Amino acid sequence: MKLLHKYFTEMEERGASDLHMVIGLPPMIRRSGGLMPLEHPILSPESNREILFEILSPEQQVQFEKNRDFDMAYELENVGRFQV
Repeated sequence: MKLLHKYFTEMEERGASDLHMVIGLPPMIRRSGGLMPLEHPILSPESNREILFEILSPEQQVQFEKNRDFDMAYELENVGRFQV
């Protein structure tokens, strides 16, 4: 299972509205207006890139590397649709 799928599933299970992935912190979810860390390792630039690239096509990866920005919707079956 892709790591991002685990994060999205945990979001859904906990009733969270957002997933925050910040370098130097563990992934965090927004629930009831506050941020709570998930029990996952602290994110590094490399791990954050690897996690994102798991769901991007090669063309999307090139676009991200060029622009350092990317916006898309991502659907995880039986979990939900997410703005990435």
